[in-house]
Amino acid sequence: MFVVSVFFIIVALIILALVLERSPRKHSRTREQKIDLGNIRFTPHALQRLNERGISTETVINVISDPSSQATIEENGNIRVQKAGLVIIFRKEINGILVVTVFRDENKK
Repeated sequence: MFVVSVFFIIVALIILALVLERSPRKHSRTREQKIDLGNIRFTPHALQRLNERGISTETVINVISDPSSQATIEENGNIRVQKAGLVIIFRKEINGILVVTVFRDENKK
């Protein structure tokens, strides 16, 4: 039960960070602030899909860290990030982010 509670607190903090990063600030500075993603790892499945679909790990990292990407939390707790037809499913872990899969949403191109 404790582990589940900690997990949801971490997910909530990630969403809060994403929301705060996107919200306009009255006294914002011109310098960009980036979200600390920590260590980004890829499952073997994700690496296979990247290779099959011709998508680079650098592209995935850029989409995850881009504040203009749309992020939602799925029922299983994974985070779904979308931008320009690219969909990335990942989960936040204590030591960083684990990318589960990556695909192109043909309806959103």
